[in-house]
Amino acid sequence: MQPAINLIRRVLRRIVRRRTWFSSFQFGAITFVFLVCLCVVGVESLDIWNQRAKELDDAWSAADNLARSLGQQAEDMGRIADLSILGAIQRLEIDGTTEETVEKLHQIMMSRVKAFPALASFVIADQTGKCLSLEQATMPEPCSVAGRTDFEYHRSHDDKGPRLSPPVHSIGSSIWVIPLSRRFNHADGSFAGIVMTGISIPYLQDYYDTFNIGPNGAILLAHDGADPLVLVRRPFVAANIGRSLRDAGVFRALAANGPAGNVELRSSTDGIWRLNSYRKLEPYPLVVAVALATDDALANWRVNARSQILITVGLVTLIGTLGAWLALHIRTRRHLEDAHREAADALRLLADNSTDMIVRLAANGERLYVSPACRDLLGYEPMELIGRHPLDMVHPEDRERWNDVYGRADVGSSDEGAATYRVIRRDGSVIWVEGNRRRLAADGGYVVSIRDVTRRKEAEDQLADANRQLQWMANQDALTGLANRRQFDDTLEAEFRRAARDGTTLSLIMIDVDHFKTFNDRYGHPAGDRCLQEIAAALNEIPGRPGDLVARYGGEELAIILPNTPLAGALMIAERARCLVCALGIRHDGNAARIITISLGVASATPGSAFDSSTKLIEAADRALYSAKKAGRDAVYPTPESEVERVLL
Repeated sequence: MQPAINLIRRVLRRIVRRRTWFSSFQFGAITFVFLVCLCVVGVESLDIWNQRAKELDDAWSAADNLARSLGQQAEDMGRIADLSILGAIQRLEIDGTTEETVEKLHQIMMSRVKAFPALASFVIADQTGKCLSLEQATMPEPCSVAGRTDFEYHRSHDDKGPRLSPPVHSIGSSIWVIPLSRRFNHADGSFAGIVMTGISIPYLQDYYDTFNIGPNGAILLAHDGADPLVLVRRPFVAANIGRSLRDAGVFRALAANGPAGNVELRSSTDGIWRLNSYRKLEPYPLVVAVALATDDALANWRVNARSQILITVGLVTLIGTLGAWLALHIRTRRHLEDAHREAADALRLLADNSTDMIVRLAANGERLYVSPACRDLLGYEPMELIGRHPLDMVHPEDRERWNDVYGRADVGSSDEGAATYRVIRRDGSVIWVEGNRRRLAADGGYVVSIRDVTRRKEAEDQLADANRQLQWMANQDALTGLANRRQFDDTLEAEFRRAARDGTTLSLIMIDVDHFKTFNDRYGHPAGDRCLQEIAAALNEIPGRPGDLVARYGGEELAIILPNTPLAGALMIAERARCLVCALGIRHDGNAARIITISLGVASATPGSAFDSSTKLIEAADRALYSAKKAGRDAVYPTPESEVERVLL
């Protein structure tokens, strides 16, 4: 641009020395060139800035989706760890800490540690903290957990719920684990000891390393408490495990903005600016955060921006040079026609040297001029395209879209139009192009600029596919493959609002596997997991409509959402589900039928009913389920008749 400015200055000094005045046309030409340069710079600057905003938006979206997925994975892992010790707690409270009981539990817990790579250890300790059982073949001497945070908490608190504690080394090894523990009591309710299992930090580290988050990206799993601590962080540094995060930016944002959000922060660990998407998990005191480095997110944008800036500088220099050249050669006595002809020649020169393909169309759509850029873009010579209609090279599948945007030029289409579509090159290959068309006021024709956007389209498609995959992972239950609780809640709320709006009936079936805890105690949790998977596969075959949804509600509880289905129809589907599970014939000696059975509760929300929220519909179905279990299980019960009558306010 600087050579053009210097040329204009020399022209002005020459004119002043000669004490001549600009003609109106000279002034108009210089003004026009200046405005064109200004517009080119402005448009390209705006385009570069918009591309930057889009790259950041895409990075925020990717970080948020990955945080959702990792949060769900952490919740599921916590539930698996909790379920793995819940059965042992119940057995210890019933049978006590006899040698035989402890040996059986040792075998069960060993099988669970082998079945779930995420579980690295387990400990059974009595009320003094003495180790009764470990995952190791030989118990180290002495072996005690007395004085540890989790043991002292359970000894001094009556809470029998799970407790997730700060990271420690597994007993007898150097493996870092996240302890999840519960207390068990004597028959009189006094403290009898704890059962603890350890979630493997190396397993989580290896899992987090599988994600592509860029060279400077980071993933954080932290313990949320009075003094937040690092559990797992990618990139991994052993010294970071257990490090305090009290003053970390993510936790300040968490305190200020709520359990989930997005914030750009400079890392206190390595000083890198990152786009952080974080969320606090329930029911465990965990916080997961995904941080994509701002520099990584904008790396491709910087490369493209440099190219665009260089092209823009070259184009503005060319325009400025041509404008100065025109100002030097325009004379006051030249006719307006000569000036128009020179301007047209200059614009033709710009089109001939542009990397975009420039096309001049007649009012009927016929090509009158094609710039030389068509050789690189389409493989044709300009003269081969002149006289032909633009639609002849548009891909057959995109011709309808092309017509929707541009219409038929000879019928009076819009003045402007922009579209992205495929064209067929001379060698038969297909590329994506972006076309921008503008009507010429002089003769009703058009000028069209066309550029190759194949790489950009492929990148957009890949990003869309990745976002869809992450969304799918965030809504699936890891064990059964059914919809998880999050998707169940979202779907039920949406269908409830739709039913209220459209005046239709929404039915809900709540399902509970009969004596499932007994089944787990008798056959082990791996068998319980397989049982749930078989039941889920059977139930998933029942819904026959796109709007129906089978979901895992929690533990051994399942649910079926049936939009636009009356109570009678829902009862038939529930009975069919009961029969299908019985037909599986899964052996269960602890059940009256000697096989696995299910109990089902059915509720329906009809127009004007008392079910003014989806929560009340769940409560009604749960009460019906309780009635089925109270009546002996292996049964289908609807909402009580008195409740149905209450429904129509």
